[in-house]
Amino acid sequence: MAHGLLGVAAMTVLMAMLGGWVRLTQSGFAMAGWVEHGGWLPPLGEGEWAQAYERFRAIPALSGGGVEVGLSAFKSMFWLEYAHQMWARLMVVALVAGIAVYVRLGWVRFTDGVFWKLMGVVLLGVAQGAVGWAMAFGAADAATPWISQYRLTAHFGLAMLFFSSLVAVSLTLLHPRPHDRHHQSPGRLRGAGAAVAVLVFITALSGGFVAGVDAGYAYNTFPLMDGTLIPDGLFDHDPAWLAPFEHVTTVQFDHRVLGMVLLFAVLVFRVSAADRHLAPRTRLALNTLVTVAVAETALGAFTVVYVAPIPLASSHQLMALALLAAALWSVHELRGEAPGVRGGS
Repeated sequence: MAHGLLGVAAMTVLMAMLGGWVRLTQSGFAMAGWVEHGGWLPPLGEGEWAQAYERFRAIPALSGGGVEVGLSAFKSMFWLEYAHQMWARLMVVALVAGIAVYVRLGWVRFTDGVFWKLMGVVLLGVAQGAVGWAMAFGAADAATPWISQYRLTAHFGLAMLFFSSLVAVSLTLLHPRPHDRHHQSPGRLRGAGAAVAVLVFITALSGGFVAGVDAGYAYNTFPLMDGTLIPDGLFDHDPAWLAPFEHVTTVQFDHRVLGMVLLFAVLVFRVSAADRHLAPRTRLALNTLVTVAVAETALGAFTVVYVAPIPLASSHQLMALALLAAALWSVHELRGEAPGVRGGS
């Protein structure tokens, strides 16, 4: 059962990557008119393609903004958004069908706590899909040629929560008991791991705002921004309290700072566990967390320096989910560590 849930988690990763490509290629508008007409089947025949293309060109954000997209380019955009939407629906169907099979086989009972955890996962999946559906409908009436960074980040945030819940439930099913049931988990160390996981989530959310305001195309040097560590014009926005969400300079600066703080926190977390007797699997989880954190920081730097090319930006997003999974794995493994015992690290 756990492997089936991990399979859905893997599907979520692909869904998030497709969503990143949709955002980076501005393909989110391509199905705007088609969603209102069912959205399950793609256009069949040149006549339907022509109708879909005319609906696309009639979107206020495009018709009034001088955006020129030919029919061939429109088809490429449509297929990318179509794949994103269909994959998301398939993912939810796979989850619900899997749970139904587990219940039918008696692996999960309505009285089990895991059943209600799975219901929570389903609700998160439905909520995430509902936000995506609202974005698709809203695109048809959009006044600007991009999806609001708030909707985009909410969509990605719910995807991360959905992914996190799948990983957490899967880990509980795979390893329901701690390594040493006679010892209690070191509360401070596990609490620090949980704080790292929350920081991963917040940093990834800030990346959603970077994508939402196209901040990755500005200040393409690292670690300096416009020749300084702290660029001019921070919070130069009206109102200033919205600058972290709407102002390009502030949005990118915040994401950089959060990324570096996260890397530092991961390293401190790992060092703080070095004098404890760690089970091999726990040590592997912590070392994986450090490795992925370093790789994610490097990918972020390269993404900025090379002006956010799609492969790098997509890899950066993928690594964020891997980092979140590694953090959750580390917290899970720390349930049974014996406090204060020295050993190999």
